[in-house]
Amino acid sequence: VRMMHLTLMTDSLGQLSFEEMLDTAAMLKIETLEIPTGGYSSAPHLDIDKLLSSVEERKNYLSAIESRGLKLEVLNCNGNQLSPEAGGARDAQTVEKTFQLASEFGVKTIAMMSGLPGGGPGAKYPNWVTCCWPPVMLEMLKYQWEEIGIPYWEKTVKLAEHYGIEKIALEIHPTGIVYNVPTLLKLRSAVGPMIGA
Repeated sequence: VRMMHLTLMTDSLGQLSFEEMLDTAAMLKIETLEIPTGGYSSAPHLDIDKLLSSVEERKNYLSAIESRGLKLEVLNCNGNQLSPEAGGARDAQTVEKTFQLASEFGVKTIAMMSGLPGGGPGAKYPNWVTCCWPPVMLEMLKYQWEEIGIPYWEKTVKLAEHYGIEKIALEIHPTGIVYNVPTLLKLRSAVGPMIGA
């Protein structure tokens, strides 16, 4: 039987240094950590490029966590990797780097957002469709899901499996293609049970 435990999303202590955050988490009797790697987070407690480039840096990083009786449970890369804006490509790179780092650390769970594409080819900005009328809205939804969302997530689940990731926990959030239980189940049905919330 697996017992429930408290996991700290470390951005909540983003004003503290890495070491101060770890000391505070240990003092609060937190057991595990969820550490952001980029996206909407400034990633104040993790330099993903530095950690990916050095075995020694990764060893020291995990040692600092484990020396306080803590465990790195989740990496979080919550950006909009489906955005047609320039930030979308940057966030997509962060997702891939996060998967690589998770593999190096033995982390099996990734937290992230589903992403939000534009409303059609050539769109400049993401477009969150909230109504099925007029009919053009259904065309946009079809494009977002069938042309962008599902193909991206099919590829991303395979990449996650390659890196030994077992769970992707989506943040159910407005302005994403997954923003409620029905849309979560729609994506899960399309790409498999690795997707959760």
